[in-house]
Amino acid sequence: KPTMTATTYNGKQTTFTVNVIERKPDAASVNYTEIDLPVGGKLTLAARYTSKGDPIACGSEWQSADTSIATVSASGQVTGAQAGTTDIIVTCAGNSALTARCRVNVLPEPTGVSVAPSTVTIEVGEKYDMAGHIHTTYDGGSTAYKQGDLAYVTFKSADISIANTNQAEG
Repeated sequence: KPTMTATTYNGKQTTFTVNVIERKPDAASVNYTEIDLPVGGKLTLAARYTSKGDPIACGSEWQSADTSIATVSASGQVTGAQAGTTDIIVTCAGNSALTARCRVNVLPEPTGVSVAPSTVTIEVGEKYDMAGHIHTTYDGGSTAYKQGDLAYVTFKSADISIANTNQAEG
């Protein structure tokens, strides 16, 4: 323990001890609390650790509660394995009590896809955002677009001289 001395201009002194303690993470979180993935779909999660609200480094150990539903790599990349729901758990390395979870819903393989409306009119140079207009069918049920669905649907124009797609923008 280092001892410090405080001295005034006229030589009066006092000493005190400084105790230095290591900051340790006291909270963990994941960038998503719940995600939907298709079978074979991938998404990388990110863990965040804090100490008294301030970011702090801590190694992450990832695991899946059910690897038959979804797997997770050492870097946090989740892959949907089969339809179902499981949790991905991240633990701060060296502190097994400090964890965070992300619920993963793995959707079955789609049996169909539709776009509504089926005809869109736009002006030359105008863009049309497909988000919210894609509907996928799963075993007879239908679900509207959810964030990330466009990553699993591709688009192709029958005549790119009239209309084209920018897959990155949807």
